[in-house]
Amino acid sequence: MKEILKGKYDDFIKSYEESKTTVLRVNNLKMSKEELVKRNLFKLSQIPWADERFYLEHIIFNSHKL
Repeated sequence: MKEILKGKYDDFIKSYEESKTTVLRVNNLKMSKEELVKRNLFKLSQIPWADERFYLEHIIFNSHKL
């Protein structure tokens, strides 16, 4: 990997120390984004440039909400 990335290798390794960002994409053939939000299974933040994608901030999962 060092040979492929050359001068960017150290930045690549450091990226593994950063906090992970989780993104959720709505399959709107199965459910609308409004339905996903209404079910309140996750704490979501809309990604401004991606209409069907959300940052997943926290899981609130309760099986009775499915």
